[in-house]
Amino acid sequence: MKYRVNGVGVTVTEDETIVEGAVKVYYAEFEFDSSWDSYTKIAVFKRGEESREMTLAADRCEIPWEVLQAGLGDLLSVGIRGVQANKTRPTLWAVPKVVHPGATSGDESKEPTPDVIQQIINLQKVDISDIAGGHRVTFYDSKGAKSFEVMDGTDYTLTEADKVEIAQRAAELIDTELLSMIGEVSE
Repeated sequence: MKYRVNGVGVTVTEDETIVEGAVKVYYAEFEFDSSWDSYTKIAVFKRGEESREMTLAADRCEIPWEVLQAGLGDLLSVGIRGVQANKTRPTLWAVPKVVHPGATSGDESKEPTPDVIQQIINLQKVDISDIAGGHRVTFYDSKGAKSFEVMDGTDYTLTEADKVEIAQRAAELIDTELLSMIGEVSE
């Protein structure tokens, strides 16, 4: 599915047949006008009572399987929510898309789609390299690379779990846009 976002309007530019029960099959791709340039963009998918948000990477995301489950109704709605500092910018819903019944047994178990905060952490690029006496953590975000040094204690060497925690904390501490988004999501 492809969509065009102009201001608060969302229109379908390329359609495809969507069948319920699909997992990691369908993707939504968005083209934004210039008024969206400084926003972090989140796609919102809603079908029946089920709603999921997906952080866009390169203006694209997977359509989450939770909204493609059987028994949620026929119509899938898609919209966008933009976040910039302390501002939130929602769009109108695109014309709802019919989801067709699929040949599924209904008992497939799947991992839940990560929440928006985890998606953001997953999208951040973090490199941890060894330096004398510790590690250099380099965090890459939309504004470029930032790095800092973490020195190991004399009796302690960083584990892989420590490195992951440092990377997550770096994402939270360094990127103010990320912090504002986390604030918006947790409210």
